[in-house]
Amino acid sequence: MIALLVVVHAVVCACLIVSVLMQSGRGGGLAGAFGESASAQAMFGGRGATTFLTRASTVLGGTFFVTSMLLALLTSTQPRSSKSLIQQQAQQQSSGSVAPGTASPPAPGGTPQNAGTTPPGANQPPAASPTTPPPAGTTPP
Repeated sequence: MIALLVVVHAVVCACLIVSVLMQSGRGGGLAGAFGESASAQAMFGGRGATTFLTRASTVLGGTFFVTSMLLALLTSTQPRSSKSLIQQQAQQQSSGSVAPGTASPPAPGGTPQNAGTTPPGANQPPAASPTTPPPAGTTPP
């Protein structure tokens, strides 16, 4: 139902845009670019194009409004979670379960609960000391 209404809404929107752009305003509008004076007068009569486009814009505008309201009402009745993500996470932590992929808080002993993992860079060899070796033949003090 919603998918059909979205398609109708998109078609009405496109037709409304076209009908508004085809109307001639004070400066002639986009209608003059398409030769409105010759083709529209031949099809609708002298004032027929203006009357037709005005009525079409009114009907399409009303249809656009109705489909917008229906879409808003239909999508607002879908079930949603009543709690925010922060509230859900706080409830999970208070119940003792932690969401996967999140770090556990440290245990009272000071070691983290996920002690099986090593921090980044822990497996690297120690850096060489910046001191120079003593000259050959001497003993260090």
